[in-house]
Amino acid sequence: MASWTAERGVFLVALALATACGGKSEDSGSAASSSDTAASGDTCETQPWSWQNTGEPFMRTWCTQCHHRDLPAEQRQGAPAEVNLETYTDFQAWSERIEARVWTDTAPMPPAGGPTEEELEILAEWMDCGAPE
Repeated sequence: MASWTAERGVFLVALALATACGGKSEDSGSAASSSDTAASGDTCETQPWSWQNTGEPFMRTWCTQCHHRDLPAEQRQGAPAEVNLETYTDFQAWSERIEARVWTDTAPMPPAGGPTEEELEILAEWMDCGAPE
């Protein structure tokens, strides 16, 4: 995946994520605060990035209310049946689309509001570090 750190700053104001919808849950499970450093070799080496502590909590909080394979069509809020984000494999399959919907799309997700700038920065750092499993 190409690095898109520079573009990311422009689109953080959108405060949206992926092909997802739904509200924020109590447990965002963020791995680390990103306000101190941008994604870099140092951040990639010093942060304990993983799907379990960064990607999965983010997807669970912001995406799987609509993008979960066990949801019936009427509960998916229009989310395509094939776009599911509850596993690391799902994330990998849709990572380019997630990138587009978060930072470059004119119709960002989730449609009812989204993550904070800090949450988006954490997701971006994890992705910039190769989205380690």
